Amino acid sequence: MRFQSATDATTSEKVFRVARNSHTKTATITAASFVRGNPVVLPTVSASNDGSWVAHPDTAGQAGNELYIGNVHDYPDTSVAQTGVWQPETYGYIQCYGVDDDAVVANATVTQAAALILTPTTGSRLVTIAGLVIPSGTASADTGTARTGIAGLAVLMQTLATSSAAGTAAAKVFIRAM
Repeated sequence: MRFQSATDATTSEKVFRVARNSHTKTATITAASFVRGNPVVLPTVSASNDGSWVAHPDTAGQAGNELYIGNVHDYPDTSVAQTGVWQPETYGYIQCYGVDDDAVVANATVTQAAALILTPTTGSRLVTIAGLVIPSGTASADTGTARTGIAGLAVLMQTLATSSAAGTAAAKVFIRAM
């Protein structure tokens, strides 16, 4: 599904896909369950790996996180102010392209600059990673040089100020996980 507001010139083009929450109906639903802005990956367990289910990401760097498809955008929610969690085995929308204003990003003890690449990690959040590096020689100590024009599936679009507390913040990111 594609969305672009005709009345709001500040809204960029966004693309969504329908997905199903992979938590089983017998799972205990807590604040750690899916909420809007959480990154999601396709599950690899055989019972739900048909492309319609979504799961929480694993620890940063794990191969399963390469199946990142976007961030939770919306789901059925009858709570006041739409603050409830996504219920198990129900369908919702995943944003897989465009600017996402409420992406869940990990806080850091240092300022996180705009344009850093993001990757999903445990805790249903995105974390920044260093820019991609291409080796510039053959020496064993050669660390290479960062290259522009090569980016991840999610890129931070704003600078996040230093935080003294561990946790997450809502941030503006650009997603291209199509």
